[in-house]
Amino acid sequence: MQRWGTHRALGMALEGAASSGAAAVQPVDWAPMVAVELPAAVAQQLPAGAAGAAALHARLRSEFRIEVPVAAVGGALWVRVSAQVHNELADYEQLAQAIQGMCV
Repeated sequence: MQRWGTHRALGMALEGAASSGAAAVQPVDWAPMVAVELPAAVAQQLPAGAAGAAALHARLRSEFRIEVPVAAVGGALWVRVSAQVHNELADYEQLAQAIQGMCV
């Protein structure tokens, strides 16, 4: 991914999560990886802790064909968004849409 593409993709993922109720996080000028706190509305639908992280990981993979690490830290769920050469902007948009859809 080009530098501007990485920044834009990560910014979109952060913006999507923040608009759904997660804490606002600002992307740095360029970062190949960032942790994004998911909205509480997503975590409330799942078991607490590591079991919830595993359940969300499985759902994203099976329902949306999205492979992204999910972790439970400090009572919240987080995804690690990583910019890789094989990812496209549509991949980040799909993740943001999947998370937003779980908040309804």
